[in-house]
Amino acid sequence: MDSSLPDNTGLTLSHLPIELLLMITFDLPNKDIKSLRLTSRFLGNILRLCLERVFLSANPLNIRVFRAIADHDTLRQGVNEIIWDDALLVETPSEEYLKLWEIRPPLTLRMFEKDPEGDWPVWFATLCQRNLRELCYRKDIDTDRPHHIARALQVVAAQGWPGAFWTYYQTLLKQQNTVLESDADMHPFIYGLKRFPALKIVTVTPAAHGCLFTPLYDTPMIRAFPYGFNYPIPRGWPTANNEAPLGNLPRWNSLTDPHPVTEFIVNVNQLDTGLSCRIFEEPDQEYRDLVSILKRPGFSRLDLALVIDEQADLGWPSFRNGKIRRALAKATDLEHISLRTNVREILGEDDVDEDIEHLIPLQTIFPVECWPKLKHFELSGFLVEKEDMVSFLAALPDTTLSVKLSFQEFLGGDDYWPELLTGIHELGWRDRDVGSRPKLVIAVDRGSSSPTGWGVWAEDEVHKFLYEDGPMPFRNQWVFHLGVGVERDTFEPEYERPYVENSVLERLGIITKYTDPDASI
Repeated sequence: MDSSLPDNTGLTLSHLPIELLLMITFDLPNKDIKSLRLTSRFLGNILRLCLERVFLSANPLNIRVFRAIADHDTLRQGVNEIIWDDALLVETPSEEYLKLWEIRPPLTLRMFEKDPEGDWPVWFATLCQRNLRELCYRKDIDTDRPHHIARALQVVAAQGWPGAFWTYYQTLLKQQNTVLESDADMHPFIYGLKRFPALKIVTVTPAAHGCLFTPLYDTPMIRAFPYGFNYPIPRGWPTANNEAPLGNLPRWNSLTDPHPVTEFIVNVNQLDTGLSCRIFEEPDQEYRDLVSILKRPGFSRLDLALVIDEQADLGWPSFRNGKIRRALAKATDLEHISLRTNVREILGEDDVDEDIEHLIPLQTIFPVECWPKLKHFELSGFLVEKEDMVSFLAALPDTTLSVKLSFQEFLGGDDYWPELLTGIHELGWRDRDVGSRPKLVIAVDRGSSSPTGWGVWAEDEVHKFLYEDGPMPFRNQWVFHLGVGVERDTFEPEYERPYVENSVLERLGIITKYTDPDASI
């Protein structure tokens, strides 16, 4: 070692070239950028927050932060997305809401009594306990990784006296009601449409709160929760068995005035919910407002999630009357279309396997001939028939570069995923230039008892089958071969792992030693 060099050179981040410093900090989240900015005046002047999206909901903190960004001459310039958290906290749960938590009569009546241990209702304490049980169920036999350990510390804090949680929850409810009574969330939304020059996306979601300690979106409201705060996770909008109103969904007419929005996304993140499909039945202002949005020049993306209630019994009027097709035909600049429904939740297996009368030809819904710029098509949770699906995919414009099919139910009882994939293989996509071949992604259920959000996604193996004469990815009608695809949990990004035997996951250090419960029988 050269003794002429001092032990401490005194070098700090401020001595680095600015270009190198910006490269080092490029991928840091905003919370870390904020901390760095506070360490010195130099870093405060050099580093900039990267605010590309802002959040809005029926919560005063979310509204204040949204308004502050909209009024900031620098921060507002980079915002390209407004995310509307439409998951309202539950004040008094209905019986239908409790059914979502598998709480049914006679337990339902007791839920509304006062808890004998304190001044909170039984339903609140019960749902908080269900949250903790769900965390254990989702972790299962995974090894303890950093995100598990961080969550476990919050679980310890969540074991405290429910009275503190109930008090804070009551405060949130009062704030929410005040906002709803005055439409205080709608006014900033309209204001933001005018204040964000880079804005192009509006996302509406009932799933922002995700799972306990794992929000889908880390909104200012959620970031401000006390450490270990346990509360009934809100889910907005109706489900297949819930006739509740849609909640505080932004009215379509908010987007009919001049604005820069070209993409509208309804993100339910695989929850059994969505907008009511009945907006496509009776002619009303809501339908006309939607059409006004779709026909705007440059409108390029629509992600739609629809709740289907009694459509099967009524003959599918929302899909067969032509209104949804006529509305979508107005979006002549469309590049990305996604439709998700909860049809699998409301039809029995006998109906799905045998009754072809439920078939809704896809070309009667999607006017692909009106979309010369289409790049991405996605369909999830719908009733399909192999020949109809293959015919529809053949009709997609040559501009289509990606197709995603997930969690489908098949009609007819003869053809399923393997037959559909074989039919797609015969479309002749492989004859196109390599850069023009559609990328196909298929997602299927991981298992009948899997938590919401779990599934297996396959892309590489599907690509090899379609374009490189690779093996069939499916081992039966519904399930991939082991070694095909990736398991994911849409509510927990860290869950991702290969779809392989448990013994392989154990060797990879992903799970602890697996013991087959039936091995001793």
